Amino acid sequence: MAITDEVAMQVIGAPELFAAIDGAARRLDRSPSWVVQFCLKASLGALGELAPDAAAVAAMKIPKGTARRTFYVPAALRRAFDHEGGRLHLSADEILHWTWTQTAAALQALPSLLD
Repeated sequence: MAITDEVAMQVIGAPELFAAIDGAARRLDRSPSWVVQFCLKASLGALGELAPDAAAVAAMKIPKGTARRTFYVPAALRRAFDHEGGRLHLSADEILHWTWTQTAAALQALPSLLD
């Protein structure tokens, strides 16, 4: 098992988003942090291709959620998303919400270990 330098990522979001992440984690027999890492890794390239003034970036602006969660991600992944968030003027909450919508179908396509 590889040792990674994981860091905490605190996110404020909609309770429904966190419930969906928890549901995917249960279905896949993984941790919620694993699900978040999957989403972030799978969408980093697409995020990096967006221009700051793109309509897609404007659509990512969402109201602040009401629930707070902490996920653990590799430090390098966190730095990459902090960079993109700064470049696009997006919060971690907005990025996580967007990455979830971008990768939900891919997560659903993964085989469940519970079947």
